Amino acid sequence: RDLHSFPTRRSSDLKAPRPGSRVLLERIPFIWNRLSFLNKVTARNLFRYTRRLIMTIAGIMGCTVLLLIGFTIHDTVTQMVPNQYDKIYCYQMLVVSDDNEKLNTFLQDQAGIQSYLNVQMETVKVVNLAGEDESMQMVVVPTGGRLSDYVLTPDAEGTQVTLPENGILLTQNAADLLNVKSGDTVSLQNTDLEEHSMGVAAVVNNYLGNNVYVSQQQYEALFGQFKPNAAFIHLNQTVTDAKAYAADVRNESFVLSSI
Repeated sequence: RDLHSFPTRRSSDLKAPRPGSRVLLERIPFIWNRLSFLNKVTARNLFRYTRRLIMTIAGIMGCTVLLLIGFTIHDTVTQMVPNQYDKIYCYQMLVVSDDNEKLNTFLQDQAGIQSYLNVQMETVKVVNLAGEDESMQMVVVPTGGRLSDYVLTPDAEGTQVTLPENGILLTQNAADLLNVKSGDTVSLQNTDLEEHSMGVAAVVNNYLGNNVYVSQQQYEALFGQFKPNAAFIHLNQTVTDAKAYAADVRNESFVLSSI
């Protein structure tokens, strides 16, 4: 068909689009006139469409919560190491060896070592009555040795707890994971799969890792001979660089680790 045969509309027949509703902000010229075009469009979209407004508010709230959680985790983690080494660990160096006789001889001959506590350290499983278990480090303290000179064991109220001859000290996080408390009974399973029940004498504070502390008497009554393989060490004032000193000790053939 001829294009000229299509009906045409006069400009007077065309209807103007329905004007959009004005948002509250538009009624405040002092603020509205200072906004850029994009800000005006954003404001109109937010106030005219409830869903967009709700999604925007929810998104901002969610991002704010994530930021707060991130800062909280950051502050918590950065304080864990100082708290562990300022409030729990009193020793300056920990040495683990595969030959305890050589280790003792070496430590006795070192002028930079003020004192040390020879302990047995191994990984064990602590099992609650429900059969739930957690792997952690067991520290066996020799008879006559004072654990508190090297590792502090305060309870939730901050009172220092002494390691009893019978019963164990369990750190707080491990107790929470296993849902046990002071006075409960748990089982300790060593790497040879020997398992024996022990009473939890007290739950003590700890910031890094899970530990269980056992006396030599309690250990030998259940698992057999006490075999020390590590030492908590206090350095004297002649050692000015503990890290460098630990690195030198690590070079000894009988030393597995030195920190």
